Amino acid sequence: MDRADAALQSPTMTSDSPALVAAGLTQRRLVAPLALVAWIAVVLAAYYAVHKPLPDQLSQAGGLWEPLREGWSPAALASAVLDLGVALWLALLGLGVGSLLLDRLLDEPDLGPVEHTAFGGALGLAALATTVFFLGLAGGLSPLPALLLLNVLSLVGVVGLWRILRRQVIQPRQQAAPDARDGTALALQGLLAGAAALTLTKALAPPVAWDSLVYHLTAPQQHLQAGRILGGIDVPYFYFPSLVEQLYAAALLVRGDVSAQAMHLVLAALGALAVWGFLARYQDRRAGWYALALLASATSLLSLATEAYVEWGLLTYGFLAFWALHRALETGSGRWLALSGCLCGWALATKYTGVFLALALGVLLLWHMTRDRRRDDPALPTEQAGLGGWHALGLWAGPLAAAASPWYLKNWVLTGNPAYPFFFGGWRWDTWRAEWFSRPGTGLVTEPLRLLSAPWELTVLGTEGSAFYDATMGPLFLALLPLLALVPLRTWVSQALVVTAILFGVWLYGAAQSALLVQGRLLLPAMPFLAAALAGGLAESPRLAATPVRVHRVLEATVLLVLGLTVLRLGLEWVADPPLPYLLGAESRATYLERHLGDHYRALMFLNGELSPGARVLFLWEPRTYLCGGACQPDALLYNWRDLLRQYGSVDGVYQELRREGYSHVLLYGGGLRHFSEPPNVEMEPAHIVELARFEARYLDRLYGPPLPETLAQPASAVAGKGYALYRLR
Repeated sequence: MDRADAALQSPTMTSDSPALVAAGLTQRRLVAPLALVAWIAVVLAAYYAVHKPLPDQLSQAGGLWEPLREGWSPAALASAVLDLGVALWLALLGLGVGSLLLDRLLDEPDLGPVEHTAFGGALGLAALATTVFFLGLAGGLSPLPALLLLNVLSLVGVVGLWRILRRQVIQPRQQAAPDARDGTALALQGLLAGAAALTLTKALAPPVAWDSLVYHLTAPQQHLQAGRILGGIDVPYFYFPSLVEQLYAAALLVRGDVSAQAMHLVLAALGALAVWGFLARYQDRRAGWYALALLASATSLLSLATEAYVEWGLLTYGFLAFWALHRALETGSGRWLALSGCLCGWALATKYTGVFLALALGVLLLWHMTRDRRRDDPALPTEQAGLGGWHALGLWAGPLAAAASPWYLKNWVLTGNPAYPFFFGGWRWDTWRAEWFSRPGTGLVTEPLRLLSAPWELTVLGTEGSAFYDATMGPLFLALLPLLALVPLRTWVSQALVVTAILFGVWLYGAAQSALLVQGRLLLPAMPFLAAALAGGLAESPRLAATPVRVHRVLEATVLLVLGLTVLRLGLEWVADPPLPYLLGAESRATYLERHLGDHYRALMFLNGELSPGARVLFLWEPRTYLCGGACQPDALLYNWRDLLRQYGSVDGVYQELRREGYSHVLLYGGGLRHFSEPPNVEMEPAHIVELARFEARYLDRLYGPPLPETLAQPASAVAGKGYALYRLR
């Protein structure tokens, strides 16, 4: 029996006795870690009850490997290597150019190789994207000027790469300490290497992801076909900030869409390096591996890295902006502050939601500015105290505005709204379209219990590719969150948690307002910050009170278990949907696309064969036009038919307008029509379907696919199943 227990049994003890207080504290210190272990067990049990480690489609995998029995093609493998090689060339080009810019901006020759690579690569890729953007505005998006430009940048990049090699390899200023031979760290590294290999091979297959085919690749494709960045295209997504899409444009111009898709994987690798490097600098290397394990457990982050999306661009630039801001507040360097502003501006140039990252980092800076640091610590150097002045805001906000403004000014010129189509309307935008796009009042605000339980639902029930949050976040973030209340927090952990809280609060507000914002993918920019904070907590977990269970070992085992199950599932999914037959030439590109896109691919191939020069196609309930070989107007917001009826009143008016605008064909996607005519998404009301049937009978000749039903008794069966129908306007 220890002293505290003995004191509890003393009959003379008063309620405010120091011994009694100490005993209560000891009990709480013992109970809290054990409660954490119990919470982790509950979260993991609930999560894996929904997310089985074995994918359902595994039983169908056998036939997909059959083509490999017929042999493989060295030419196909060489083509895949070339696709990756072009992405790596552009990455090295960016790293070389960025290292020169970084040296001039920071004038810190002692930057470590990880810092130099992370910050230099981000700067160089942003410089490359901005250069391609201005080339497009000038009408130079054709092979000759673009390749000349890339070759010039390559020569500059070689100079930068040589300086990196000379400084970091040939003449190292200090020998980097090797990782300790730690079993946990080695196991994490092995599992992460497996996840990286699976992710890499997936990224080298042809693009089939939804938003890639809607606009991330389609917009650069159309700009390249025109030789310039175009206006006058009625697709709101084409006017979103497009820094990452400019990298896709460069890769499309040099090689093709697989290289473009691999550029997103390059950004993901850069972001992972940034998170690891930050933890290695401010905590230790093992914490860096913990952070990467946490990020890998959120499999949506891995799947997005294999697709031509922009999320990893936002994550990478946002986290590096945070790192640079922390470095500025740590050292009092205005140069680091300006770099943070640039990086934050490029996050805004990647996606509109980058404004929330800017808001969060701005809160950190303003909080620092309002403190009288010289009064609190007179020993601080004058220049560090100087960051408390209001001029620091300008030093950060000025570069931010300069980095982001080209994309917003372009929108202002083309549409009359710098943030098109949000807030200020603009070209072809009215109140009806704005309400359709935002769906105000349809979110979780009517279900307050779900709003309160959103973190649980998102973690346990959220699944990539489903209508329920459309993201798989993994169990570790929610399971380990209470740990941060039990361990001492360093300053940077508190700052990362502030950013996470602001981003989560914004996401929760959006989810409360609109059903379209109840998406886990919109919360992913907070994940690097939360992963870094939790990794810092894991590194401090050995300080937890001694209990019958060694809690920090339980935490290590939990991370290894979850990461191991994640890699197992990734591997089985890889077997169930293998990219290897395509990469080795046993499966053609056409077969791969048809296997993944089905009716969509078959209908688009028929359409491309049917189109004549000058033909123009209106899509109904289908926003993906990347594979269309002619002039195709997508149903970008899935409202084309309702909007036409709203504007022109009758099928006769709709027909006259379509002929006036030069349309010759209509492609109707039955799956979309079915989805929006059935509960809970009834947006195609019976009257709209009646008018559609009348329009088909009066003005359309069917060339491909099933007809609309003769009766409307079962409108959900319109265009049998989920097929496509192609019509010629009479």
